[in-house]
Amino acid sequence: MRLGDIDCWIEVDGKSLDEYGIELSGDLKKCTAWIPSKAGQEFAVSWRDPCLSRATVGYVYADGKYTSGRVMRPNRAMVSAFVDGTYTSPTQLRKYQFSDMTLTDDDSYLNKTSQEVGEITVKIWLCTVGAHVPLSVKTLDEPSKMHEKTKKGLAHSVGFSTTTQLPQPVSAVSVQTIGASPMATFTFRYRSIDMLRANGIAPMPAPAAVPLARKAKSPKPVAGPSRGRKRKAASPLTPERDTKRDVKPVIIDMDEEDEAEERIRKAEDELRRARLEMHRRRGNTRIKLEQVLPILPGEVLDLTELSD
Repeated sequence: MRLGDIDCWIEVDGKSLDEYGIELSGDLKKCTAWIPSKAGQEFAVSWRDPCLSRATVGYVYADGKYTSGRVMRPNRAMVSAFVDGTYTSPTQLRKYQFSDMTLTDDDSYLNKTSQEVGEITVKIWLCTVGAHVPLSVKTLDEPSKMHEKTKKGLAHSVGFSTTTQLPQPVSAVSVQTIGASPMATFTFRYRSIDMLRANGIAPMPAPAAVPLARKAKSPKPVAGPSRGRKRKAASPLTPERDTKRDVKPVIIDMDEEDEAEERIRKAEDELRRARLEMHRRRGNTRIKLEQVLPILPGEVLDLTELSD
């Protein structure tokens, strides 16, 4: 999502998640979108501010609870911020993770569920940056619970994975926000992809391609009987179903075949002479009749020069 010149996104495995149903507020300071979530999937929050003349601070909230923040100083070398979890000590981090929603039948949760459950919010403020201060270690809240009667289609909540040991301690700085409200607020409403599709928010997957039936190969020609005068056709490979039927064999008249071959030879001789005439008209006077071949299969012969 983008507000002004600031971009913000949720990423998994280094790739930003798809965003659906993006909405902007009237003052163009708030933006909301739907993203797909999957239980057990670690994620990170990123934003980009290309303006190097200002200092900003971004606060990340998950299910309505503050989790972490990042400061971007003026004249910095980097224009992007990256938050992937909550520090539980100067050398330990618990990474963000989508978790299965914990349901309960405890009636004390009937009116206790926050309206912000199912949301990841990033609030970016203009600020002034002070001195370094000790890191304020945050105690992680228990995962969000929801009464089973008020589930409202929420299958996931934001949890935290196992502890990651950092190579060196992290420090913090004091920050004073400027103004009465954030300069940009991004809200990501996360749901399972099935829920997003069922509600028409995310498109349905493209239907799987149906493989086309392969054409049967043409049967290879079977060599006919050796040349002879008159002979019966070959017997069928399968026995006749009704042996009492009077089935007459097919007779091939070889005399008619010989006559056809004689006509073909005469046609080839005429064609050979026509080709010889064509070569000689083109200046090739040394070619002989026996050197001229009949037309080859697939050859197109232009005889227009032979017509008077």
